[in-house]
Amino acid sequence: MNNIWRAWDDKLDINAVMDYFGYPMTKNATSHKIYNMGKDHAVVFNTGRGQFYYLCSSPEKKLRVFDLILTGCSKTEKDSSKGLWHKVDECYSYLNSKKEFQLANLTLSKAEIVNEFFNHFEEFAKTLQPSSLLDDQNLQLCFQDRLFEDKEGLLYFPFYNLSNNLTGHVQQKDLKTFPIEESDTSMSIWFSQVPKKIEHLIVFNNPLEAIYFQQKFKLTNAVYLAIKNINYETSKIMVQIYKQTKVRKMMLSFTGNSKIEGYIDDLMLISCINDGKFFIKLEKDHLMIRFDPESEKAISQLHKEIQKYNQALNKEYLKFNKLVDHTLVNQKSMVLSKHREMVACKLPIEINALRYFLWSYYRNYLGKMIDIIKPQTQNWQYEHNQSTNASPQEISAFKIAV
Repeated sequence: MNNIWRAWDDKLDINAVMDYFGYPMTKNATSHKIYNMGKDHAVVFNTGRGQFYYLCSSPEKKLRVFDLILTGCSKTEKDSSKGLWHKVDECYSYLNSKKEFQLANLTLSKAEIVNEFFNHFEEFAKTLQPSSLLDDQNLQLCFQDRLFEDKEGLLYFPFYNLSNNLTGHVQQKDLKTFPIEESDTSMSIWFSQVPKKIEHLIVFNNPLEAIYFQQKFKLTNAVYLAIKNINYETSKIMVQIYKQTKVRKMMLSFTGNSKIEGYIDDLMLISCINDGKFFIKLEKDHLMIRFDPESEKAISQLHKEIQKYNQALNKEYLKFNKLVDHTLVNQKSMVLSKHREMVACKLPIEINALRYFLWSYYRNYLGKMIDIIKPQTQNWQYEHNQSTNASPQEISAFKIAV
């Protein structure tokens, strides 16, 4: 063994070391304890043959005392003149000299011992029951084992990471969804059942939207995804599923409290998909976007379409005013410029500008991989409630267009 400190993994109490590094305990259950570790939570449990812990974002990675000490020492700023391994060795020497950190001092009951594959999210899942919405055969085909409810009838959606491990639940309440307690959706997604034949892959930012979409179109060969946190990790899962399903295109249908919010989410996801080729920064009243021009043909076509939009904006202004206020119109125009080897675009946060740029960009750069579909109303729930059901062939009528 090349790591001399690992010999102490079965001798030091993880809970005591958590306290030593100042991580606050947020839950003290019979089978496990939960500590707040910055943006994540750590779950400590005992197998009877040793203690382990895992982070809620990755329950499959079982960690030991050494991993905790290494994390703690890496964040320790005092004694900055000392190297990392010096700090680790000093920490072990101190902890081993104190009785309160010794695991031998603990006595365990049978209820406190679990198996080495323990995941407290799975224990919570056992308290839920299949949602009554699954009485609808149309929904059951898609969402069996993906849609639950508690005794009060509140909906719960399980989220899974890239290793297909449960990382928590998102709860639906008052038409909104949010992760419960220490559930972690930063590196995980929700997805529906996978049919034998896959014809559609549709991505939402809210699993509830997938249910209303299915109620409206009644698809039989679709896989639905929901990304609560749009980032590199969740987009990587989405792209991996896209490649595995082998559908010709995936469909994005992000909605929000407003259509503008949905369009910004679309652009955020494109930024994550095109890692290194598309960057977005949210300013006070506009977005700054930088992207790889890739080809002269693509950027030339995009430039023409943006010019067309700006000319239409200018022309509309003259319908109500005799002279153009160039300062005002330029403020709401799209502006393309060169930024080193990339192209920069100043994009106003305005519904028509966002829709037009998004349509133009995906048409010229992402048309082979993505279709963007939007409800005519605010979201798919309103769309389902306010209009009649549609056939699968009618989905094309909801593709983004200007």
